[in-house]
Amino acid sequence: MISGKILLQVALIWLAVLAGLALIIITVPGPDNTLKWSAPVNLSFPGEQADDPQIAAGADLTTVIWNNNNTIQTRTRFPNSKTFTIAENMSTTGQNSDSAQVVIGADGTTTVVWISVNSSKRIVQARTRLPGSKTFSAAVNLSSPALNVNYPQIAIAANGTTTVVWQSGRTIQARTRQAGSESFAAEQLFTAQQTSNSRPQMRPQIAVADNGAVTVVWVSEINNVNSIVQARTRPAGSETFGPVMELSSPLKSANAPQLAMAANGAAIAAWNSGDDGSNSVIEARARPAGSSVFTATEILSNPGRYSLNPEVIITADGTATVVWLSVNEFLSDSRLQLSTRQAGSKTFSADQTLSGTRAGASSPQLAAADNGATTVIWSLWKKTNNILQARTRPAGSKTFSAVEILSGKRRSSHFPKIVADEGALTVAWISSTSDSSILQTRTSIR
Repeated sequence: MISGKILLQVALIWLAVLAGLALIIITVPGPDNTLKWSAPVNLSFPGEQADDPQIAAGADLTTVIWNNNNTIQTRTRFPNSKTFTIAENMSTTGQNSDSAQVVIGADGTTTVVWISVNSSKRIVQARTRLPGSKTFSAAVNLSSPALNVNYPQIAIAANGTTTVVWQSGRTIQARTRQAGSESFAAEQLFTAQQTSNSRPQMRPQIAVADNGAVTVVWVSEINNVNSIVQARTRPAGSETFGPVMELSSPLKSANAPQLAMAANGAAIAAWNSGDDGSNSVIEARARPAGSSVFTATEILSNPGRYSLNPEVIITADGTATVVWLSVNEFLSDSRLQLSTRQAGSKTFSADQTLSGTRAGASSPQLAAADNGATTVIWSLWKKTNNILQARTRPAGSKTFSAVEILSGKRRSSHFPKIVADEGALTVAWISSTSDSSILQTRTSIR
């Protein structure tokens, strides 16, 4: 018979699994490959219910957005400032909103998208802050109110061209705002028109290269058991996407695809795949710069465990890294695994454990600096609360540093996000007790 203590641990682990992974881009780690950090700062107020933080940086701007009692809010740290502005409502107060995303372009153009519930319909909305401005435009509707929408994602190219994709009913749609334009072009039907009897297309992810080439991946159901990962690419300078490509096998059920693109257009896609959704493995395919074809599928994780929720990054030199959550069949051992394909190599390394065994880890994500230095951040269950931890692999090394603890132990820390700009890192996460969830942030000291 399973004890109440084990059942509690299982519940807590799976609650933690829902937390998003967070990416870190590090330029110059310290002598011991760790960083010095400022003290935590509250961005929301005690008593509020902050949730789902997102963060973006560029042009020496850092913008954090979050959901506060179903209203999307934002705060920004502008150039030459050490503090964030006061909180600003992005969505309409009293109108339920969720699923917010944010990007900042190289020139400082900032766009926030989210889903707003209007007359029981879910609509993708957006607001933009132009370079040099400190205020956002009025909200505009990107999706039609005729169909419910989910999972908006956004990417911005080096020249400011911004593309938004989302799941609309049973298909994927997209809209693009070209560099220099103040409005988005008409909706593009991204996958075949679906009927009520069609298999749904779900959970798009988007990535962009410096030259503006865009790739989108998503999940497409093919029967009541299996689903596949598909992809389309819009070449640089084009206004239309190419044909649909199937990335995963139709004989398995593929889910949770993630995508990363290097500045030169090289891409990595990864997903979890299993025959029946159990004992799933992490699979990946690469697309070299200048090619329209992905390489053969590689299995990155060991069978016999549940491998879930991959996150990917690929650096300018072509080094690709995938991190994921690995859980045993009893749900009592949740750890982080990672595999790397070095620049110039055609295969990934054997996977390695970052968080220790029986660790109760969740929420891993990763990112890497252009020189190849890579950091992973995650949430770890410790007796009564979750804390944030991080490890860094210096450029040219195959070994990660010792674990850094980024949050306190008296409150539980979830949903970590992190971003780099101008040599500094900013972390945002939700710090919660039984009656309050507040948004906190820390910045690395240069």
